[in-house]
Amino acid sequence: MKAPNWKVILAGFLFISCLFLIHGYRVYELFRDIVAMQTPIGPGGSAMPGSPTPVPAPFPLLDGLKPRIRLPYTLINLLPTTYGKDLLSSASFTQKVQELGNPQEADAERDSRELLSRVKMHMASIPVIPPNPPIIVFGSNPSRYREIRETGKYWVILARLMAPKNRQDAWNMLTGPFLLAHQLEAREAGGPSGLSLIGKMIALALRRMASIACMEILSEFPLEPVFAREFAARIELFETQAASLSQAIGAEKGILPGIYRELEVTPPSEIVLKYRRPLNGIRRCLEPTRLNPLLEKFHGRYEKACGLPFAKGQRLCSEVATDLELLSDKWGAPSIDLLPYFFRPEDAALEFLFSLSVPNLRKVLEQEFLLIMQMRGVRIGLAANAFYLEKKEWPKSLPQLETWWGKPLPQDVFINAPLQFISGSPPQIKSVGPDILPGTGDDLTIVPYGL
Repeated sequence: MKAPNWKVILAGFLFISCLFLIHGYRVYELFRDIVAMQTPIGPGGSAMPGSPTPVPAPFPLLDGLKPRIRLPYTLINLLPTTYGKDLLSSASFTQKVQELGNPQEADAERDSRELLSRVKMHMASIPVIPPNPPIIVFGSNPSRYREIRETGKYWVILARLMAPKNRQDAWNMLTGPFLLAHQLEAREAGGPSGLSLIGKMIALALRRMASIACMEILSEFPLEPVFAREFAARIELFETQAASLSQAIGAEKGILPGIYRELEVTPPSEIVLKYRRPLNGIRRCLEPTRLNPLLEKFHGRYEKACGLPFAKGQRLCSEVATDLELLSDKWGAPSIDLLPYFFRPEDAALEFLFSLSVPNLRKVLEQEFLLIMQMRGVRIGLAANAFYLEKKEWPKSLPQLETWWGKPLPQDVFINAPLQFISGSPPQIKSVGPDILPGTGDDLTIVPYGL
């Protein structure tokens, strides 16, 4: 039997040891870089993770009009997010608000007048929502989301309390949440971080809340044709000029490339001053050749889905969600298959980050389409109720209503086809809803509201 060649064995052992030592150090370096980015020690200025939170800028439409009453969850439920049989009547809405305790009459009167004044002033100069900046600076959007959301709810309550006294003022006050959502998107999109996904979701919630309130008030306090046309034009403006969901996804897509660029252009001495480390591991992790394929696989396909018809967009989102689930399963159940990633720690860290941070946007896309349909529903509801006020009868068909209204009525956003019209007194005007099938439980009844 031939004796083993101990020199070869020793050389192989040393080679493997050196290999594990080198790659073990890469893993350790990457880990320390990630920890360092979360706990900077030097002066601020950079917007990388862990930087000081920016000071919120003034928000003229919002400041000084925050809620004067507590808004518990029971009231949030009274501002529903879907049409359907479970909607509460306007009487129950008023009753619940009264049970909570309305704001003091003087406070409500003062806030209502101030809101009307601000709406009038800001409607005269509605900002155009700019595109995201070409380079996204992470973490520069100051968070006032809860304040914005709660204030929007308060304005809806003020409008509902105003409706029995002055319906035209109440409708003007309901412009407030739509305008607040538009300004939020414009402020974020024009900032260094672009329009964040959470900012887009808050704006979506404000618009849906205001749309529901419009339909609820419309059932009791319809508008005369002249003002109905004016308010419908406002709703159309806020629908067509709103930032797209794809813009928010684009900002999310730009976060990691923005961090990489900052590491590339910032002098190493400044990085070391702030983080005690040069962050070479993070720089390797975010190299475009490694990062871009993952961004296109997930964020890129989400962006594409936002520009497709509803059914096709949902299918593409489902495909992305399946890939995300596979990635999460891969890192959620460690196995021997992950051993090669020891030699590719940057790939491992990046894939793990994507498995945790990329959201499933299928439901978000559905909510976006629901919002569009609800805003269109407000316009159609205004037209139908104004027709009834003038003619003392309901329209017999959508073409008749469209001819009288003087401009085309919006289509069903889920199928890009005319809405369903069922004659009656009042007629039923319906959307097929997210399942795109008529006669199912998720159909959206626009007229009469809440059927």
